[in-house]
Amino acid sequence: MAKEEKEVTSLHEYIIENAAKKRKTPAKWFDAMVMHMNECHLASHVGKFTNPDIKTTVCSHSKKVAGYVTTGGSTCSLDILTPAQYLGSASLLLSPVTPDKNVLEAVITRDKELEKELELLSLSIEKLQKKVQEMLEDSQKEPEATDTHLRQVYFPIAEGEYHLLSVMPSSCLALEMYQRIRAINGHKIDCYNKKSENYGKPCEEVTGLTMIGFGGTKPQNISALNSRCGGKAYLLSSLPPALREVKVRVPRSDFFKESIWYKSQSSALYRLHAYMKQERNTMEIRKAIHDLVDEMIDAVLLVAYQIRAGAAGWSEEETYTALPRSQKIWLDDACMEERLEPSWTGEIAAAFARWVVFSYEKLLGEEAVSLGDAEWRNFKDQMEIVLKDEVRYES
Repeated sequence: MAKEEKEVTSLHEYIIENAAKKRKTPAKWFDAMVMHMNECHLASHVGKFTNPDIKTTVCSHSKKVAGYVTTGGSTCSLDILTPAQYLGSASLLLSPVTPDKNVLEAVITRDKELEKELELLSLSIEKLQKKVQEMLEDSQKEPEATDTHLRQVYFPIAEGEYHLLSVMPSSCLALEMYQRIRAINGHKIDCYNKKSENYGKPCEEVTGLTMIGFGGTKPQNISALNSRCGGKAYLLSSLPPALREVKVRVPRSDFFKESIWYKSQSSALYRLHAYMKQERNTMEIRKAIHDLVDEMIDAVLLVAYQIRAGAAGWSEEETYTALPRSQKIWLDDACMEERLEPSWTGEIAAAFARWVVFSYEKLLGEEAVSLGDAEWRNFKDQMEIVLKDEVRYES
């Protein structure tokens, strides 16, 4: 399988390196690559990814439409189809000029950085612009017919009327996803590598992947982007989530001490600590703290709703006589009528605020910042607003 192309720091270095491999001057190599660009065909959807015998391609120019995911509304490079002997021309078009633009995109947008790179080697941009324009005009032509190897879908448009659609994969999206996943997983490896400057930094990982290959030992016969990715692409997992039953402990004397484990909110509490240590008191920091408290409120309410889902009247049993009346009203659906009066919300909100302060100090220990009455009252008020909103909603 073809190896992925080595990254070159700049376009002019890429031209010099490839010209040297062919034992040509940069000018002669560049002119040859531009001359053969009439053998390149731009595409967003390539039939060869379904079957190597399919020659049908489509270049989608659809714009971003609100509420819909379209190829044209996505950020990815167009694919290029070309015979293997002219792959150098396609590779030149896909070579980066800036971090977010390749040669093809730079020509289309008239990026001045491309002119600067070519001027370093005394290369003219006019012929390149003309060839790209010809490619764009040619790619806008729609296929006159579909291919028998492609799947056909009858799509209804009115009573007794339909369109016959051909299903084609978007190669540019598939290969863009492959490159992004590699970047995400590569960053994760760096974060675990003690020799890397990213060691210890936060990272993400895309799991449950299946790798699929196109073109076998000759990925260049499928498309230029496929060749650059070594003929590899990823399929994301489409399996349903594996859910496990979470048992909730019904409180006997205090919901916050018995049903909510403080370490379950360690992530939010550590982030809260990071903001509490700040000497500044900006609007941005206050909003971040507000969002973290909202996150903990959501976690508390989730457990409360799970307890409510049990049989109504459970709190009337002798086992739960020590449970405060406000918590019985909040957690037991047998008390739904009493719950419509907001008098109980203040006591629950105060208990929540005490739980946040306790959990923070328990988790951080000596490192904890002292939380005073002002912080406690903010936590209480924030929870009480949520509880009163719930009362209004149920009313």
